[in-house]
Amino acid sequence: MTNSIGLLIVYFIAGYIVVSFIFSVMKIKKSNTDTNNKETQEEKETNNYTKKEWYQILEIEKTSTIEEIKKAYRNKMKEYHPDRVAGLGKEFSKLAEEKSKEINMAYEEAIKAKR
Repeated sequence: MTNSIGLLIVYFIAGYIVVSFIFSVMKIKKSNTDTNNKETQEEKETNNYTKKEWYQILEIEKTSTIEEIKKAYRNKMKEYHPDRVAGLGKEFSKLAEEKSKEINMAYEEAIKAKR
């Protein structure tokens, strides 16, 4: 009985993670379809990044310390890393890769701003 309850809890948590990721990916996909198809991939990445500041992408305060920035970066990468969604299909992997690049760019900008 306790094993089945534990298993249900694990399935619930895993389901929650998958559903929240899918909604995040859907948000990214919707914003990407609104952009001009003639833009190069690099222009798309730059335009997506410039819409938000680094602290907005990492979901932290602008006055955060380097340790807080690193922690936020690791948490975001755990959530959006392309390897986590490899089994969901190419479309999800591509969107996760774009989001990961955005997170990396934000992290680099944050570290530069703090040094």
